[in-house]
Amino acid sequence: MLASFCKGLSQIGDVLPRIELSLTLYPSPRMKNAIAHLYAYLIKYFIMAKDFYEEGKILHVLHSITRPFELRCKDLVSDIDRCSKNVTNLAVSGAQAEQRAMHLAMQGLVARQATSDAVLLEMKELIISTSHPQK
Repeated sequence: MLASFCKGLSQIGDVLPRIELSLTLYPSPRMKNAIAHLYAYLIKYFIMAKDFYEEGKILHVLHSITRPFELRCKDLVSDIDRCSKNVTNLAVSGAQAEQRAMHLAMQGLVARQATSDAVLLEMKELIISTSHPQK
């Protein structure tokens, strides 16, 4: 059971930097709400881990039989995983929205550049025709 708690804490440690980055890059109300839910489940997990560590060896042995980690934390670990995936999905959606906005902006710039090129070509032709009149 101790190994399971430690593994969970290690996984949480791996997830937290990505969560922080997601919030920094996409600080939308939905992202903040998703992260708040994730943090609430993480706090529950930490409280459960603290309670486990404070139990004596006899209770550890007893609870490993009566309340194994899988039964004790299965729903909580599942909720943490679900919330973590939700944050990741929101970050991916934010990235896709930014990419689409950049694509539209680039299309606009390309269209403006094409118009500018056409105007410059007309001006060049006009200058050439006025500086060298045809005979």
